[in-house]
Amino acid sequence: KQSKSSPTFTACDFLNDYKGPSKDSDHDDKTPPPPFAAAIFCSSLHDFPHYPTALHKAASLLAPGGKLVVVHAQGASHVLQQVRQNPVLLQRGLPTAAELRELCESDENNLSSLKLVIEPAPAGSDEESKVGYLAVLEKL
Repeated sequence: KQSKSSPTFTACDFLNDYKGPSKDSDHDDKTPPPPFAAAIFCSSLHDFPHYPTALHKAASLLAPGGKLVVVHAQGASHVLQQVRQNPVLLQRGLPTAAELRELCESDENNLSSLKLVIEPAPAGSDEESKVGYLAVLEKL
């Protein structure tokens, strides 16, 4: 068993399959799962059919002050190139800073509990070529 201070890593189709901690944890099925301190989308957010839904689900699992991290080492311009090469497989790029801010300010996708604290670099910018894509949202 893990101690209470050990990190927990869960890899699954969390939109459909995540039901809380595993059976060998100290958690029972009658109470909601404990909130996470962070959720990370590593080179994956653009693969979801509707990324606001994925962000909403991840945010619902965060504790107040929890961080939602979206990262892609090759950057948004690389993803946009993939979209152009195979639009059937990949239908959209990574969200821009403006799109993320708009989502956080709108009640439409239930993301108003999030604040954008680190904005991603614009696609094709010098900054993106140095750092890739990194966006961090915080649950209020």
